[in-house]
Amino acid sequence: MEDPIHRLQSMERFSSNALEKLARFTMENREAIPSMAIAEFAHEAKVSQTTVVRLCKELGYAGYREFRIAMAESRGHRRGADLLGIDMPAYTGASTEIGTIAKHVIRINADILSDTFDLLDFAVIEQAIDLILSSSHVHMIGFGSSAPVALDVYQRFLRLGIPSSFHSDPHVVAIISANAPRGSMFFGISYSGTTRDIVECLETVRERRLRSLILTSVSASPAARAADVALISALRGSQLAAETISSRISQLAIIDILFAGLAMRHPWKPELVEALERELKKKRMDPQGA
Repeated sequence: MEDPIHRLQSMERFSSNALEKLARFTMENREAIPSMAIAEFAHEAKVSQTTVVRLCKELGYAGYREFRIAMAESRGHRRGADLLGIDMPAYTGASTEIGTIAKHVIRINADILSDTFDLLDFAVIEQAIDLILSSSHVHMIGFGSSAPVALDVYQRFLRLGIPSSFHSDPHVVAIISANAPRGSMFFGISYSGTTRDIVECLETVRERRLRSLILTSVSASPAARAADVALISALRGSQLAAETISSRISQLAIIDILFAGLAMRHPWKPELVEALERELKKKRMDPQGA
């Protein structure tokens, strides 16, 4: 059977105002419902137990007990997806085919890219490019699941010939932020913008009047407030703090845009490009070789 949350969302209208009210209460309290007895549920929703049973039957369940079990299973699926850092379809269940899941996941990722474009502030991206190009050294910082994104940015800086380094150890970051010379810039990656070590680093950098840039999904986060420039990626899926793959895609899209702008303005030297291509070619197998 379909996930009860999806069934509630897909119903255009119930047959009475009482059921509409109860459906709204169910959506707002879906995490708590699996532990509620029918009397408690009815009391909290300010409806009769008969109305609760009517809602259950409208959703296709034999009664409240079956509905509550379905809500508990749905909560388990959502929490599991949160822990794994993925956006799961609202209607995942035992009978869901992988093709349906794949279609939904692709749609989520397409939507996140559209949301990312809507959030873009081109003036801020220009500020970020100016900050990077005018800095003597860029320190890339990322902890936990943000470290791979920071490492990706660092490797791209190397291709552009921008002096940079990558750090994922909080103690090393604390030492460097306290001793970095003038002209240094710190570029942090943090999904929530609340990672303590990132925030403390940016605050130290600000006190020392060094430069800073943050890529985060929360514009009002402590990291965004502490940085000179904040790039905001789209936020989607779970309301919990777990990063999702779709949010990571938004971050990578912004990085692609940033580097396209950097590449257009970076003073390329032909000999540098040739040397880079020559060295990278050595790392690839010759398809014509043995």
